Amino acid sequence: MGCGIWSVISVPLIQNGGIFAHPINEVLKNLMIQIIGVLSITAWSLCTCLILFGILHYLNLLRCSEKSEILGIEFHLFNFTLDQPS
Repeated sequence: MGCGIWSVISVPLIQNGGIFAHPINEVLKNLMIQIIGVLSITAWSLCTCLILFGILHYLNLLRCSEKSEILGIEFHLFNFTLDQPS
């Protein structure tokens, strides 16, 4: 996530000659636009995940059954465990 944020924010700092080729107020304006974009993407992702995981939690689909936890999920799904010799 950090590298994606940096790649978005760094665009106005390095495009077309960088910060030394343009007036500083233009660079700051473009930088602020990029930061607003990053915050928008972060807010959208947060809201989408909250809705999705809220629904999954309400439907009790976030965890497997207690029996599956004890036996192991691979036994429950595939009818074998990784501990058994092949």
